[in-house]
Amino acid sequence: RERMTPVQMKKIEKAASSVIDCFSEGLEGHVDTACKIIEEGDFDADELVVAGDLTVDKAEHTAQLVNRMSRSIRKVSRNKRVIILKGNHDYFSEEHPFFEFLGDVPGVTFVSVPTVIKLDNGYKAYFVPAGTNWNAYEFAIPSDIDFLFTHCTWHGSQVENGSLLPGVDPGIVKDSGAYCFSGDVHV
Repeated sequence: RERMTPVQMKKIEKAASSVIDCFSEGLEGHVDTACKIIEEGDFDADELVVAGDLTVDKAEHTAQLVNRMSRSIRKVSRNKRVIILKGNHDYFSEEHPFFEFLGDVPGVTFVSVPTVIKLDNGYKAYFVPAGTNWNAYEFAIPSDIDFLFTHCTWHGSQVENGSLLPGVDPGIVKDSGAYCFSGDVHV
């Protein structure tokens, strides 16, 4: 497998850093801000991956929030593929994620079960949403992937107050050789 060049990794780091910085505006604005950063930035991005937790609330979203988020995602999806990973704050009932309807928008994929997707740049990514049983006998990370996008808390993740959280054993991915990214509102 051809690995990413340092220049490609720097672009990803720059985009990720810019998107992470927008969290200071509050979660209800982070998707709008992320979309704006991708649209206006010089990242040469092929797609936008939202690694879950579109909102803090699991239900009872205002019409204003849903419409604003939907508009932002539709706007980006006109020029870039958008992949949304189901986060633990994206559903009240795991079988019925609130924002699953966005997967009906052309250019948008909503991932609610572990799925391998070939990215537009030719790399393969494995998307593992919230609620996945990482300890299940059948669960295995494909050996030929380049990226792993998850929505989980890794064991030992440190939160703002310095506490270490329990979670999925990071050893499960150490031999995959994939670049790993995880979205979780708390980590």
